Amino acid sequence: MDLDTIREYVAEGKISEIIEPINLLEPDQIVDLLNVANSEDRKTLFRLLKPELGIEVLKMSDTALAAAILESLSEAEIQYYISHLDPFDAVKIFELFPEELFERILLNLDSDLKTEILLLLGYPENSVGRYLDLSFIALPASSTVKDALEKIRQSDLVEDVDWIFVLTDDGKFFGSVPLRSLVKANPAQRLDSLNVDTTQLQVTSRINEAIDIFSNTSRSILPVVDLNNRLIGVVKAANLLDVAADIQAEKLTAFGGTIEGEVDYRTGTIFEIFKARFVWLLVLVIFGAFVSGYVIIEQDLFTKVTVLAAFLPPIIDMGGNAGSQSASYVIRALAVGQIQPSFFTIISLLKKDFIVALLLGLALAGTELLLSYLSKDVDFSVLLSVALSMVTVVIVGSAVGFLLPFLAVKFKQDPATLSAPVITSLMDLIGAFIYVAYAKLIVL
Repeated sequence: MDLDTIREYVAEGKISEIIEPINLLEPDQIVDLLNVANSEDRKTLFRLLKPELGIEVLKMSDTALAAAILESLSEAEIQYYISHLDPFDAVKIFELFPEELFERILLNLDSDLKTEILLLLGYPENSVGRYLDLSFIALPASSTVKDALEKIRQSDLVEDVDWIFVLTDDGKFFGSVPLRSLVKANPAQRLDSLNVDTTQLQVTSRINEAIDIFSNTSRSILPVVDLNNRLIGVVKAANLLDVAADIQAEKLTAFGGTIEGEVDYRTGTIFEIFKARFVWLLVLVIFGAFVSGYVIIEQDLFTKVTVLAAFLPPIIDMGGNAGSQSASYVIRALAVGQIQPSFFTIISLLKKDFIVALLLGLALAGTELLLSYLSKDVDFSVLLSVALSMVTVVIVGSAVGFLLPFLAVKFKQDPATLSAPVITSLMDLIGAFIYVAYAKLIVL
C-alpha cells in the first residue's frame, strides 16, 4: 500500500486497514505522511506504529513535528519516547513543550537522563553546553598507553573512539590523544609524555566556534571544559550537522535586508524588528530618491517617447534580481567552504558568471521583446534599446552581486550583511543610467 492510498484510508476513517501497511513503510515516508496529516490523524497514525519504528520516526522528524507528535500523546507515552531519544533531541523538544508538561515529564524520567537534560538546559541557547555529550573516555596523565588501550577495549564506545582525553592529577584537562597515536606508541609510555592536542572549548563558547574548528580540522570530537578547566563533556561533529545547516540558513536569510540575521519574530520586541528592517529600507528610499531625481532630469526623453517609461521598471528590477541571485550563490558557496576568496578563483568564476549572465540577459530580453511585440504597438528602435538595456543590466547586476561578497570578505565583513535591498537599490540607479543612455543613442 502506497502513501496516497494510506492517506485516502485515513480520510475515510479506515484506520484498522492501515495498521500493517504503515508499519512496512520507511521512517522517512512516515515522516512525510505525518507532516501533511492534521493533528488528530497524526496522533492516530503515530500510535499505530510499533514502538521501535516510532522512535526512528521521531529521530528523523524536525523538532517542531516531533514535539507536536509527542505533545498529543499521553504522558506515559511521552516519557517512553523521550527516554529513547538522545538528550540533545530531548532538550530541543522540551523547549517547545508547555512549561507544566515539561516539568511533569522531566520529574518521571530516569535520574541519569534527567541529569543530562538539566545539564544541557542550564547553558545559553547558542552555547556548546547545549550540545554536551557525556560518552567519552578520559584517563589520568599518569596512565600508560597500555592502560588506555585496555580501557578502550572494555568500553561500550570502542567503535566510536577516535580520541581519548587526558586529565591532570587534580582532574583538570591536560589534552587529547588520537587513537592512532596510542596504537603506535610504546605500551609502557605515560600519556602525559605523548604529543597531546590542547584544543578545547569552553562550555559557554558559541556553537559557531565548534563548527569552525570541525570545518578546519579532521577532528570529529572536541573536549568541553568549565571555567576551572575541568573536563565536563565533549561535543561531536555528528551532533552539529543540523545546527551547521541552520546557521548557514541564518546567514543566507540575513541577505534579505536586515542588520542581523538573528532577530527572532517570536521573541524580538517591536523596536528590535523595526530597527533591523529600517536601516536597509532607508537605504532603498535614498537610492530611490536618486533614481526618481534622475528620471525627472531626463523627463524630456520620456515626454517625447512616452512608451519608454513603460519599460523602465522591468529593466531596473531585472538588474537587482540578477545581482541578488549571484550574490546569494556566492554567499552560499563561501559559507559552506566550496570556494575560497582568492584572486584566481574570483577571476575564473567571474568569467563563468559573465557567460551565464549573458545567456540570461539574451533569454530575458528575447522574452520581453516577444511579449511587447504581441501586446504593444512599439517602434523597433524602442524595442532594440529595451533589449540592449536588459542584456546589459543583467550582466552588470550579476557582476556587482558576484563581487560584493568577496569585497566584504576582503575587508573582514560578513558577506551576509550585503543585503539584497542594497544591491537592488544600486542596480536601480545603474539600470536607469544604462536605459536612458541606450534610448538617447538609438531612439532619439
